[in-house]
Amino acid sequence: MTTHTMVSGGRELRSHIESLGSEAVELTVAARHEEAAGIISLTLRQADGRDLPAWRPGGHIDIATPAGLRQYSLCGDPSRADEWMVAVLDEPDGRGGSRWIHEHAFESSNLWASSPRDTFRFSPAESALLIAGGIGITPILPIAEDLAKNGARLRMLYTAREAGAHAFSGRCRALGGSELWASGSRGRIPLRQELEAAAPGMAIYCCGPDSLVDEATELANELGIGDRLRVERFSADVEAVRAGDSAFSVTMRRSGKDIVVPADVTLLERLGEEGAFVVSSCHAGICGSCETPLLSGRAEHRDQVLTDEEKAVGDCIFPCVSRALPGEHLVLDI
Repeated sequence: MTTHTMVSGGRELRSHIESLGSEAVELTVAARHEEAAGIISLTLRQADGRDLPAWRPGGHIDIATPAGLRQYSLCGDPSRADEWMVAVLDEPDGRGGSRWIHEHAFESSNLWASSPRDTFRFSPAESALLIAGGIGITPILPIAEDLAKNGARLRMLYTAREAGAHAFSGRCRALGGSELWASGSRGRIPLRQELEAAAPGMAIYCCGPDSLVDEATELANELGIGDRLRVERFSADVEAVRAGDSAFSVTMRRSGKDIVVPADVTLLERLGEEGAFVVSSCHAGICGSCETPLLSGRAEHRDQVLTDEEKAVGDCIFPCVSRALPGEHLVLDI
């Protein structure tokens, strides 16, 4: 008989497990490995032995920690229905979630997570340029492996401060066209040169520190290829409530409630006050967990999940940061 150990976390952990709602998945740590200095990988299986929900390259899950829900990209093999893999960077100066996982998640211990969510919007391509920095390799690597498996031409640049600090270096080297870049000895990767050399129609993916993602975004827009760039961020400089914001009205279609969201309160906070359960995690518009169907009304989309085209369609909203445009009344499917 196999026994599993619940990791410690007390009341705070239990409350965040409960916040996952009906999509909570109980997981067992099947294996733990050190992939690079400060980075561990966890192989996770469903505690009851059943197959796990399917996921696509670029997808991520929320893991409950005493510090809150934290997002981790799935970095294993999507064809494996029996296991997921995540990699966790130890961040002593972070918000506490990753530090707690490093200290408590060992083989046979249990974790609770959400079903997979995909904000990277990976799609097949004949060629691709993939740019990763640090722990940003985690969503990039499954994308690269899927593309390579289907015959795409790849150019992948993975930058870390030092040689030997690259996680999953063996898997990276197995991909044709990949280069492990040590910025400490070589300086910053030549993003302009790489983007200028991108062939017409080449898909471009980037994930890593804000400085890397910001530079890639600015250069891609300058070169007129911003529509081909897809990025994922681990943090965001977003003001959920700004000076000059105004109150707005909302109808909660399912409950029939009409509410007013004050100027200094987020839509997510106001929904919570009314007892409406919305899964949320980052509170910065980057993780996608609080996506809520928008039935009518125009929103001011402050998230970094939706593309410009998706924002124009306007059929959903991320209430942790987004609001109604001035004078608009929103109707939510909640």
